[in-house]
Amino acid sequence: NEEHRKTLISLGIKYIDIFTDPEGNPFPEASRKNQEMLREKQFEKTYWEAVDTTEAILNRLTRTRKFDEKEMVNTIQNLIPLTLTAGTNLLNLLHKIKNRNESIFTHLIGVSIFSIMIGKWLNKDEPRLIELGMAGIIHDLGKCQIPSIILNKPGPLSLKDYQHVQKHSLYGFQLALESNIRKTSILSAILQHHERVDGSGYPYGITANHIDETAKIVMVADIFEALLANRPYRQPVNPFYAVEEIKAMAYNKLDPLIATTFIYRIADYFIGSSVALNNGEVGEVISLDRLQPSAPMVRVQDRIYDLRLEPNLKIIKDVVPPKG
Repeated sequence: NEEHRKTLISLGIKYIDIFTDPEGNPFPEASRKNQEMLREKQFEKTYWEAVDTTEAILNRLTRTRKFDEKEMVNTIQNLIPLTLTAGTNLLNLLHKIKNRNESIFTHLIGVSIFSIMIGKWLNKDEPRLIELGMAGIIHDLGKCQIPSIILNKPGPLSLKDYQHVQKHSLYGFQLALESNIRKTSILSAILQHHERVDGSGYPYGITANHIDETAKIVMVADIFEALLANRPYRQPVNPFYAVEEIKAMAYNKLDPLIATTFIYRIADYFIGSSVALNNGEVGEVISLDRLQPSAPMVRVQDRIYDLRLEPNLKIIKDVVPPKG
């Protein structure tokens, strides 16, 4: 109908294939694929709108010390339903989108999305999800005070530069206060997202009881998203090994409940993924042991590899598009 036609045009879709039976009813498979394409286009449109809006809000904040909370909330409210309805295709969508144009702002939206997901898995209500989404977006506010030549340096940082980068959480906290941001959870995420529950983090080396829950959630989301990102000094880590990194920190560096919830639930998003193995073959993940997320069962044509029993066989990368 006309409403559907206008929606498709607004998403940049100029044509779709419609296959019908002799009575004119669309075939279920064709209808499903068209619906998937529509959801993907809607996700992409909302994602880039969020990136652009975030860039504008944060640039304006650093210039004027004024934070447009209403516009930020609207951005989060648009992200939440798409994040939660993308289902297990979410990692695939983010992978394809970020490959086109990666920046600090795509990182912030990614952290926001993963923070929302963790919040949902922890049964948080919508106001709390909005709070988590906002914390994810502005947690790295202080990096605007770090010269880009340091942030984008292709090699290891000098001790002086590293210590300067470590101050970004303090810079961000001060900037947030100057911009009249007063919500404790948001301020805590900015200040504490590099703390660790065992006291080994920065800027203050505080332990679990002194770290706000929002910061603990953003902490996990930030680590995972950063590992997936392409950095000037390293290639992105594939999500299977990124989860292993979270697992390694789950009981000493991160909040155990938050980290294990993330590991358990994100594993569902790997089923159906296409992966390249170090023997040159490409296959599909058909099953996964949540205790060994980097060693799933992979089907390659008519053969199935159980990577738990194949110590020399490794996933070297996930392949876009994972879900066909």
